[in-house]
Amino acid sequence: MARKDFRMWWAGLVVMLAVGFGMRGETATHPSFSGTWELAPARSTNLGMMSAVKLTLVIVQTSNALAIKETSVFQGKASDRVVGYDLTGRPVANRAPLGGASETVAHWEDDKLVVTWKTEGIAGGPPIVRTETRSLEPDGRTMNVEMSLGEGPSVIMVFERKK
Repeated sequence: MARKDFRMWWAGLVVMLAVGFGMRGETATHPSFSGTWELAPARSTNLGMMSAVKLTLVIVQTSNALAIKETSVFQGKASDRVVGYDLTGRPVANRAPLGGASETVAHWEDDKLVVTWKTEGIAGGPPIVRTETRSLEPDGRTMNVEMSLGEGPSVIMVFERKK
């Protein structure tokens, strides 16, 4: 998708979220992840090759939905991806980072947003289930995203708020 077309698609998604889910504002019990965030590889854990990626997230959040525009640059090549979550717990179709079709279900656990990603298995195997837990530090300027897959060590991505 051309960059101009992607921007128009992103703007349309944000408007759809605002109209479809209502711009009622965030509730007092849940944090707002809205803003522009940049990955801080030196503060993150178990990134592997991801530590070489410049990753920027633009998040728009309403009381019922959250949309993330993800822009990554790796070895000089930029790519964009958009994901959306229904914060009321309804399943949403999304694309996994490597492009596979996924179903996501989001729910709150106190002040943490927990999203379960269920992706088709490899070569007809069982589905792959990944859990992503998003939280803010008390200062509101640092966002942690912990990703776990099975028994292996979690990947903890630390993002710093830019706007």
